[in-house]
Amino acid sequence: MQGAAPAKSPASGQQGTRTAAILAAAETHDSGLWHSEVVFVRGDGALLYDAEGNEYLDCMAGIAVASVGHANERLAKAVAEQAKRLIVCPQNLGNDVRTDRFQALRVRQAAP
Repeated sequence: MQGAAPAKSPASGQQGTRTAAILAAAETHDSGLWHSEVVFVRGDGALLYDAEGNEYLDCMAGIAVASVGHANERLAKAVAEQAKRLIVCPQNLGNDVRTDRFQALRVRQAAP
């Protein structure tokens, strides 16, 4: 599997019963483009855990979207607060929070 290095290596080529069941169920609706061999069920910081309890080091971080770590309480709180107001606003439409953040970044960049 690309992007995750096992911290505790599972037996090569063997799937546990929980992983096999999840993958079999997923086959009924997936695109067929990918053929997973592992099922991640949770994360903690830079670590991922599969359906069998094996621990992996996350080397992809969701292509930059989870670089703050899995189960990050500060991020989860911020996302929950924003979701209470507005879950998505495309870039071609105005948004108060996004504008405030961009202005704050400009002030930081202008500072010596």
